[in-house]
Amino acid sequence: MRHLLASATVIAALALLGACDKDPAKTDAKPATKTKVTGGEGPPPRELGQWQHVVTARGQTRTMSICLDKETEQRVSWLSVADAGDCSQREYSRQADGTWTFYTVCKTSVGGETTTSGAAKGDFTKDFTVIATLTTVGANQAAANGTVDMAVQLKHLGPCPAGHRGGDVQIAGVPGVRNINDQGAGR
Repeated sequence: MRHLLASATVIAALALLGACDKDPAKTDAKPATKTKVTGGEGPPPRELGQWQHVVTARGQTRTMSICLDKETEQRVSWLSVADAGDCSQREYSRQADGTWTFYTVCKTSVGGETTTSGAAKGDFTKDFTVIATLTTVGANQAAANGTVDMAVQLKHLGPCPAGHRGGDVQIAGVPGVRNINDQGAGR
């Protein structure tokens, strides 16, 4: 469940890129063999507190919220969509208009690898959009293979609700709260 929630967070971030003026699937960015960041140290971290992610992929929209603390931001930053951890190629570039583009090739938890390209635009601390294209090949679960275009709108809602802790995730239509920092524990 932790992987599913982290993936949902990443997917949400990718959807945010959809507000950009460019088509991320048609970027001419060349992959790097090592991590490459241009235009500064990288996008700023998100404001801590409650975030809403509206993810659109495969013709469906899902809304979720996450209580973001420092630990959770480090584990599932909005770049997690593009950077699953074990990556052979990573490139993040800041464009003149403030948009961040990315291209990664990373191993998946179900075998194979996913190539992700996209762009993110907004202030990155309180409100932004991510648009991405993910192509997975070689996964040992057939349903995981293929290409998915995503758009994620992320918005800071304020402090986390009383009783919530960093990593708590609520998905619209799914009962209960799960915490992505726990090994799938829910309450």
